[in-house]
Amino acid sequence: MSLSSVSFGSTYKINQQYSQRNGGSMDILFEHCEDKRIPHDILYDNKSVSATIVSPDNADKDIETMCARLGINFKKYSTEQLINPTAVMHRIMRPPEGKRIVKIDADKFEKLAASQENNIKHCANDYKKYYSPRTNFMLKSGSEIPATSVYINPVSGKDNMIEYIKHFGKDKINPSSIFIDFEQRTNDPDHCMYFAMRDAGMTEIPVYMDQDSYEVANALGIVKS
Repeated sequence: MSLSSVSFGSTYKINQQYSQRNGGSMDILFEHCEDKRIPHDILYDNKSVSATIVSPDNADKDIETMCARLGINFKKYSTEQLINPTAVMHRIMRPPEGKRIVKIDADKFEKLAASQENNIKHCANDYKKYYSPRTNFMLKSGSEIPATSVYINPVSGKDNMIEYIKHFGKDKINPSSIFIDFEQRTNDPDHCMYFAMRDAGMTEIPVYMDQDSYEVANALGIVKS
């Protein structure tokens, strides 16, 4: 996974009152985005409308020309502003009850997963086939985003695994002695956000973990402080 899969257009945020006059202008802009297949989200709330438009490469001028012609004000954010690791970390939603946000070393984590039982390959295939456009939009929207919930469950139990690592070292664990599970918790493809962040070039990926998973992950040396 690499930065080559990330589009470096811009993100446009629009917030304004919805009246018969400017509402028609907004509708024209959204229809234009539909026609050009430019990803966008719209939220109508009483008499206001909020929109997020994620412009692909080379479409910035098109969006800005349309907004100028229609008299629509916007705030513009570069992709680099929104997907740098610090910005992403600040946008991670609060973890579910009983979990914490943990940054994991992606290279070490994937090396571990390669020798253990997991559903990561299945989730990666889902990401590639179905969910990469949506997760890409979520990542570049500038809004809050969920992390992927990761469970690390040793077959022998947490305490036995940690004791084993203390005696024999984290590089001596047996194949298929751990099950690693990516869980989808919401209607959004939160189980695929790990791959979206990896594709964006992040090497330290924020995930949600329960206490037991965190302790095992920490013993295995894949947690970043």
